[in-house]
Amino acid sequence: MVVTSTWALSVLVFATGLVGGIVGYLTGVASLVTYPALLALGFPPITANVTNAINNFGSSLGSVLTGWRSMRAVQAYPLWPQMFISAVGGAIGAVLLLAFDPKVFEFVVPWLVLIATLSTLIGPYLERRGIHANIPVPTFLVLVGVLGVYGGYFGAASAVVYLGIAAILTPMTTHEALLLKSPVLGCANLTALLFFIWSGEVDYAAALTMMLGGLLGGMVGPHLQRFLPGGVVRWLVGIFGTALAIWLLLRALG
Repeated sequence: MVVTSTWALSVLVFATGLVGGIVGYLTGVASLVTYPALLALGFPPITANVTNAINNFGSSLGSVLTGWRSMRAVQAYPLWPQMFISAVGGAIGAVLLLAFDPKVFEFVVPWLVLIATLSTLIGPYLERRGIHANIPVPTFLVLVGVLGVYGGYFGAASAVVYLGIAAILTPMTTHEALLLKSPVLGCANLTALLFFIWSGEVDYAAALTMMLGGLLGGMVGPHLQRFLPGGVVRWLVGIFGTALAIWLLLRALG
C-alpha cells in the first residue's frame, strides 16, 4: 500500500508513531508496529529503518519527560553511567550500520529477541526459587554498552533485550527496568540518529511527524503502566516479543 495523499500519509505516520510509542514503552517492541507499517506505507527499507530510529528516540524522550523522577529513584544500578555508555555504543553501532550490510546480524537477531523474551517471562519464577543473579555494576555497564551498539546498528527489540538482562541478571523489578530502558536506550537512539542525519538517509517530514507521535505515545505509556500489574506487562512483552522474533526470522529467511 503506497499512500499518495500527503495529508493522509502524515496522519498515518503520526498514528503509527503514537501507537508505536505506547507499545514500545509497555512491551519494548515498538518496531513490531512501526517498521512494517512504514514499509507498507511505501518507504524504502533504509529510510524506514532510520525513521523508525527517530521515532524510538521520540518515544524515549516522551517517557523521560513523564517519568524522570521515578527513573532517578531506581537505585539498583546508576542511571547516568548507563546513559553515557549506551550513547557511546549507539554511535559505534551507527557507524557499523553505515559501513556494513545489516544482513550480517539478521539471522542472529530473532533468536536474541526470543531468548530475551523468555528471560523476561521466567525471571520472577527463578527469583522465587532463589535462582537470581546480582551482577556487579561494571559487568552490567559492559552489557549495556554492547546493547547500545546493537541498538545503533539494528535496534529491533533492544528494549526487550534490556528487560531480559534485568530480569535474569539484576535485582530490578519489571517496572524498574521499564523505567530505566527509556533514558538508557534513548541515548543510543540519539547518537545513532545524529549519524543517520549526517548520512542523508532521512525523510525529515516523515521522521518529524512520526517522532511527534512517538513523543506523545511515550508520554502516555508511563501513565498506562501504573494501572497494569507487573505480570500483565511481562505477558505483553512475551506475546509481542515472540511475534517480533517470528517476524524478524521470516524477514531474514525471505
